[in-house]
Amino acid sequence: MRRAATAFVVLLAAFVLNTSPLGADSTTPLNREVSGPFSGTTFFDFFTHGCSFIHQSFDGTYATAVPGTGTFHLDVCPTFAQNIGTIDAGTFTLRDRRGSVLNGTVTGTYDARVTPNVALTFTLHAESGTRGFRNVHGSIALVGEWNFVGNPGPISGTLVGELER
Repeated sequence: MRRAATAFVVLLAAFVLNTSPLGADSTTPLNREVSGPFSGTTFFDFFTHGCSFIHQSFDGTYATAVPGTGTFHLDVCPTFAQNIGTIDAGTFTLRDRRGSVLNGTVTGTYDARVTPNVALTFTLHAESGTRGFRNVHGSIALVGEWNFVGNPGPISGTLVGELER
């Protein structure tokens, strides 16, 4: 009886420990293609790209857990009030190490209470993709900082994918 109970407990523990939660997992191969540390630059100008005041573009390169790098480009029209900014609408294009392209929209916030570094918390919402990103939905979190020392200025941080098919 003890052997049967022990075997049951071992099987139950193996089942529970090997079960993943429903939804996207940032360690899946798809998310490993869009997750990792990034660095790049940002440039801002005024009254361009259909923005009512500020237009800002971000260009970066990110490193993935699997050998390789990807790139991203964001175009946003932020609004600022004192030291806080928001992005209600923007666009992004991300290219993975294999050349697959993911496009979508950007929302997020800026926190400039501690300068010269401006904290960035953006969400890249997937809308369409090619090759490895075909039929993908979900989002990518971009968390980082913009060192506000010039124009263009350096950016760095991390991308974390929460994508699924």
